[in-house]
Amino acid sequence: MKNLFLILTFLLMPTAVIAQSEPAKTIVEDEDEAALLLGRHLFSQYGLTSGYLPGFYSEFGTGAISVHKKTYKVDAEHICFYPNFRYPDYIEGGYVRLKGNITKISKNNFTMNGTLESFDDDDIYKKEGDEEYCHYKGEMTFSRKGHPKYCRLQKAGDICKDNIYRYIDMFTKKIARIDPNEYCYPSAKDAANHSNDFR
Repeated sequence: MKNLFLILTFLLMPTAVIAQSEPAKTIVEDEDEAALLLGRHLFSQYGLTSGYLPGFYSEFGTGAISVHKKTYKVDAEHICFYPNFRYPDYIEGGYVRLKGNITKISKNNFTMNGTLESFDDDDIYKKEGDEEYCHYKGEMTFSRKGHPKYCRLQKAGDICKDNIYRYIDMFTKKIARIDPNEYCYPSAKDAANHSNDFR
């Protein structure tokens, strides 16, 4: 009897593991909205773009929304460290990363479960150690109601403290590729190494 129990446990275990690892299918209430979301998009955090002239796509990071077995997935990142144009010894910028599964798509909105990680040091007058950092795991809603060109993270002040993080956007314009910004560097150290370029 004991051996039979062990055999049954062994046979059933893979099925249980597979069942647990399968994410829930995305509830799609608006097919047009779902089609609009699929693909690669511009993705940004306000504090990482405010130092530049508006309208240049290379200011932004990229976000990819894909679908697998009827589950829509988000994978987005924006990294930009750069020397301050007026004070090149001061390094500004940061990063924002968003990853997870979309649970529901409705007109002008999508809700997802995932992780948001963000770091920003965009204020030259901050003291050392006053950089803003956020790490959140849970449910998030993005909406483009009132601004059809981008989906903005809602109630970001409840996710992170009410500061620049309230402007995290996924743009509806689809892109095939994005050129790197000549002023953005992947780390603060790299930006510091290029500070002489801004003197």
